[in-house]
Amino acid sequence: MGGYALLKGLIMPVNRVSPPSLHNPSGRISQVVTVEGARLAHLSGQVAWDTQGRPVGLGDHEAQAVQIAHNLDAASACARCLVCSSSGRVGSSMRTRPKPQ
Repeated sequence: MGGYALLKGLIMPVNRVSPPSLHNPSGRISQVVTVEGARLAHLSGQVAWDTQGRPVGLGDHEAQAVQIAHNLDAASACARCLVCSSSGRVGSSMRTRPKPQ
């Protein structure tokens, strides 16, 4: 799914991605959206779901926060890959958190 955005008077391609490491309940949203030529990524709101869409840590706010942080890490890693590949840069530093149990 692509599209275009007007940025600084230029029409630029838009990348919409839902990485397999994040559950996408409807398939109608994109978890990560970037605009080629810009260093800006939009991440969808994340909830405490695992990759299969099962709730994590029911009644346990700490476990839910850890899962959400893991999901945000996965989405931001995807965004870094898109931004780096569209700008011609290779590699990025990645901060990770332990995967929830």
